[in-house]
Amino acid sequence: MKIVFGSVIYKQKIEYINAFIQSLNDQDYDTFDVLLLNDDLQLEEIEYICQGIKKNVILEEFCKDLKPYELRQELIKLSYIKGYDLLIMGDFDDAFSRNRVSAILEGYDEECGFFYNKLVILGSDEPYFSFFQKETNSINDILNGNYLGLSNCAINLNLLNDKILKDISKCNTSIFDWALFSVLLLSSLRGKYIENTHTLYRFHSNNIIGSLVGQNQKMIEKEIDIKIIHYEILKRIEPDFIRYFHYYMNLKELIKNRPERLFYFLKDDKNKWWNKLEYKEDGVSGMVNINGYLIENYNKPYVIAEIGANHNGDMELARKLIDAAKKTGAHAVKFQSWTEKSLVSRTEYDSNQKYDDSPKKHFGSLEEMVSKYYLREEQHFMLKNYCDEIGIDFCSTPFSEEEVDLLEKLDVPFYKVASMDINNYRLLRYIAKKNKPVFLSTGMSTIYEIDKAIKIIEEENNNQIVILHCISIYPPDPKDIHLNNIKMLQQLYPMYPIGFSDHTIGTSVPVASVALGSAVIEKHFTIDKQMEGWDHEISADPIELKYIVDESKIIADALGNYNRTVSKAEENKKSKFRRSIVMNKNMKAGEIIGEKDIAFKRPGTHISPENEAYIVGRKLKKDMAYDDLLSWGDME
Repeated sequence: MKIVFGSVIYKQKIEYINAFIQSLNDQDYDTFDVLLLNDDLQLEEIEYICQGIKKNVILEEFCKDLKPYELRQELIKLSYIKGYDLLIMGDFDDAFSRNRVSAILEGYDEECGFFYNKLVILGSDEPYFSFFQKETNSINDILNGNYLGLSNCAINLNLLNDKILKDISKCNTSIFDWALFSVLLLSSLRGKYIENTHTLYRFHSNNIIGSLVGQNQKMIEKEIDIKIIHYEILKRIEPDFIRYFHYYMNLKELIKNRPERLFYFLKDDKNKWWNKLEYKEDGVSGMVNINGYLIENYNKPYVIAEIGANHNGDMELARKLIDAAKKTGAHAVKFQSWTEKSLVSRTEYDSNQKYDDSPKKHFGSLEEMVSKYYLREEQHFMLKNYCDEIGIDFCSTPFSEEEVDLLEKLDVPFYKVASMDINNYRLLRYIAKKNKPVFLSTGMSTIYEIDKAIKIIEEENNNQIVILHCISIYPPDPKDIHLNNIKMLQQLYPMYPIGFSDHTIGTSVPVASVALGSAVIEKHFTIDKQMEGWDHEISADPIELKYIVDESKIIADALGNYNRTVSKAEENKKSKFRRSIVMNKNMKAGEIIGEKDIAFKRPGTHISPENEAYIVGRKLKKDMAYDDLLSWGDME
């Protein structure tokens, strides 16, 4: 087995350098090379180190402006290219027990991708990590509580390939160990703990670990920034990690806007920096679950067919509306729960208000309209049962505490708060205490009023909130809709889904809202716009609502991710459309490959053009003909 001990060398105290050299010379197994990547040392310092190490030392020089993670990426790549089987890593300022190499060899398993041993703080017997799992089989083992390290690890180079190396090259983070092991685990390479040996780790107050101590807002913000970078890397490798990335992005915004919420997310202070925060998906991820459907920004929107009072007091018509809504693909139908006493005062009735404007011009008076079209208690039960039978969610807007109690008897999946009640704090508290999702419409509201309503709901320990941008005009002029308020609300309240309660005529505006990430679309619904009644003429008919539902799904899929990603379908095209390094002329075994001896042509199944620098100057092992695809095994 060809073994290499690899390290990046940089400016360091002489006593640390001597301890590192002595650790290598004292190893009880001495058949290994030492690969050093020089970061910023001068010639005399390099000579001191190379002469002091009593091994075969390979020194590689790189440009001075490479970042630490880039140097470690090169260390792994060079070890792989040079044909080593095992890379044992160690930091230049650390020391190692004299049996470290032999212990790794004794515990070596050719089916394991990496190995790790105990990490002890130098100068004490205290382990840096309080425990180690005997095996690390899945990224879930380290996702929220990384217990590995770099200076105490070894990599089985025989299990690496070009794709894994490419993914490692994406690990552009100061927490390189966490990203590295995440990549290996995502590539189905498991890890093994090596017992009875250790790395003596030097703990610095100015390094990333040493600086993340204590428990304060600044420290937590730093942890969040690190995790954002980590999941930014992982989501480019595996799209499922997008939700973790958005979680910590949202959490960062939450703590910035609501610092008092910080300690809600903290675990026991004994945890190290990487594990101080609890992953509370329901508290900050912008998700609300309605009967198994996850409502989330930029997901396929949850579509509510707002029947309201378009049933005209006729339960047969109400059932037809429910049937039609179900056929459009809507997720829910919504009614309104009020009585002639709970909605309007006697004074308002006595004013003999007339409705000459659309859509309520069919009524002679407000009192006639209200008394004819409110839903009786038994009708609520009838309609809820019918929705359950055909498989569509039933919901309603309660206009008083009595109607909330009625809806509780029906076990509605969520409550919808009308725009007019955003400052009705008694009703908000009463609804919030039911501990069900609250859909909050924001028509006619200022930011202060919206924020006050949200805080009141939160004070009742209810954080299942969906905020609906709404314009309380029937119908509004396009210039009054301000769809960009959806984006504004997303930024102000990243922990909650933002939707759109629509009162426009037609389909353009609700469909456009999906492109802004709208998580919910609420649209007035009828089966006949010419029907006399409450809101028929400003409502969507079945053809329009189905169009909204179908187009919303297409747009949500087409939006994809905010950051540049490569889909699996595109990834599969790489081997066909990308290029590989091929021979540009006939060459004999033993000849040195020059820059003009190679070209780049399809297919992209072999060494990619980006590796040209590692090809030029190498010696061929065998004869190669013009246009032959070059492989790593063809070269020494």
